[in-house]
Amino acid sequence: MTARIVVAYPGGASAPAVRRLADERGAEVVTVTLDVGQPREVAAIRDRALADGAARAHVLDVREEFARDYALPALRGEALPDITALPAPLIAAKLAEIGRIEEATPEPVTPEAVPNLLCRPVADVAYAPEAAAQVELGFEDGIPTSINGVPMPLTELIESLSLIAGRHGIGRIGDLHAPAAVVLHDAFRALAGSDGVVRLSLLKGRHTVVAVEQPASRAVTQSPERLSGVPQGA
Repeated sequence: MTARIVVAYPGGASAPAVRRLADERGAEVVTVTLDVGQPREVAAIRDRALADGAARAHVLDVREEFARDYALPALRGEALPDITALPAPLIAAKLAEIGRIEEATPEPVTPEAVPNLLCRPVADVAYAPEAAAQVELGFEDGIPTSINGVPMPLTELIESLSLIAGRHGIGRIGDLHAPAAVVLHDAFRALAGSDGVVRLSLLKGRHTVVAVEQPASRAVTQSPERLSGVPQGA
């Protein structure tokens, strides 16, 4: 019986050369591509892997799992995490899972920068709107569930918040753009609990937590002005 190995296959320039890997190991190669919200068409990656010599190619939509189990816990911490490193544990877990299904040996995962659901464009502050955007984030059991009173699934909420914050020039972390991550991180810190509503003002590269409502007392705490982010140009 021919041995099998399972490898992570992102589909870009860093993708392993499947045919060469199969020849070197004398094994069939099974590829695994995870859709963690990266801005590319992942379905086409499956065809590319098969054309490159993969015996089987798996494409898994794990956006919700990534957001719920990996992104949010990291954003609740004191420090903003390395956004592009967040998918690495999930990739390793899925390789092991597919390895068991395929009776294949998973190749070790080398940590690398992986664009994901949190990585979205941020506008140049010079072109951001002159008027502030008022955003109300609702949380239940430690999970953001609504924007401005409109309930949304988690991945949809992150996409929506990314658009709003990014349009106002918020979310630059060095060369990385992660608008929803920056806003959610500060919202979690302001909430200091599982449930409640955080109101923010977004303007020209800065976001301000202006009020926090806790459900137990329904009291609204007006926050002293706390600005996050630095206005940035091109």
